[in-house]
Amino acid sequence: MQRFIFAFLVGATVVSGACMPPCGAADVCAVTGRGSDTEVCDGDHWRTCGTDDGNHGLRIACMSSPRTAVCGTDGWTFENSGTP
Repeated sequence: MQRFIFAFLVGATVVSGACMPPCGAADVCAVTGRGSDTEVCDGDHWRTCGTDDGNHGLRIACMSSPRTAVCGTDGWTFENSGTP
């Protein structure tokens, strides 16, 4: 029985990892999820923007556009960071 549970947990981890979009240097500012489940890629990890996750004020400079993802009180927003 323990082998079955272990195999199930390993299989579930592999399947759930395969469903997650990549989050690497080429994916900075990629967005996944919706509403309060929205996450933004910082080039290494998917970052949430909730009331108690410690990310408030986090700013992620986008690589492919002159924008910055900002974690504020209303969740993730994107600001123009280029010169006018």
